[in-house]
Amino acid sequence: QSRVKIALGRYDESLELLHHAIAVSRRWHGPDNLREMTATIDMGIVCWLRRDTTAALPHFRRALEIGAKYPASLVNDPNVPRNYLAAAYAAKGRLAEAREEYRAQWEYYRDRYGEEFRLASVPAAHAADCIAALRGLGYTRTASIGRVLPAGQAMEPIYLRT
Repeated sequence: QSRVKIALGRYDESLELLHHAIAVSRRWHGPDNLREMTATIDMGIVCWLRRDTTAALPHFRRALEIGAKYPASLVNDPNVPRNYLAAAYAAKGRLAEAREEYRAQWEYYRDRYGEEFRLASVPAAHAADCIAALRGLGYTRTASIGRVLPAGQAMEPIYLRT
């Protein structure tokens, strides 16, 4: 329900539902559970969408704290709150902190996927040729994971295709 409210731009209603969701998850699962982490990320997103990155920061930090208590998984990807946190730091001009969060993201990917893990930004018109060339060189897991679109008016998170 809260994500529907977010999509509709009804942020106050969404925050109310998210506060309730956190209270219920704590009652059912104890403090610092993964459902609380997800709701906390969503609270940060609401602040971000309101263009209040100062208010978003503690939510993203809290989500990272909770997530650190559990093994990484599809539900608990530490780079989800970390990406939001880095973007919020950057939006506030806190570039050193943003850089550290982005560095931690790449270290996580390297540790999870090995030293051969690499990302490259390639013009869309050349992406298919680059992928084919890299696969031909033996990099069989080469794939396109997203594309950059022109910026719109809304501040939106960046998602990668999986």
